Amino acid sequence: MWGGRGTGARCSLCDQPILETEPEMELEYEGQHPVVRFHLQCQSVWDEARLMRTSPWTLVSNELPPLLQRVEARLALNESRTIILNIMRINHGDTGPIVWLNSTTNSPLPDGWRPIEWRALAGETLAAPADLAAVDRTSRRA
Repeated sequence: MWGGRGTGARCSLCDQPILETEPEMELEYEGQHPVVRFHLQCQSVWDEARLMRTSPWTLVSNELPPLLQRVEARLALNESRTIILNIMRINHGDTGPIVWLNSTTNSPLPDGWRPIEWRALAGETLAAPADLAAVDRTSRRA
């Protein structure tokens, strides 16, 4: 991370330009990752939130979230923008593409939005697969 005079680029947190009269904090990663820039105050907020995580994030490439359970996920919208949203995986992916729902609107995620990492919602525990199978059998009888 380095700091310097603002370049007019947009802050990665608040999306406002970082003026030449303001300090600009920049994170650089190895490889093809986009540059992350913050106002000094936005960097402080980001760093505090990063350190306060109560549950570790799991990369979707390493492990998919449990089927039919709401989780908090970081989604890539494009090459340089991400959001955090509550989502649910509703298809195993073994009989077709994995289907992700926005659990707030109960609608599929827009094309191009892809989950990067996920974690359990604050204060919630994830059900074991055996618990989910019992719920599935019960719902079929009704």
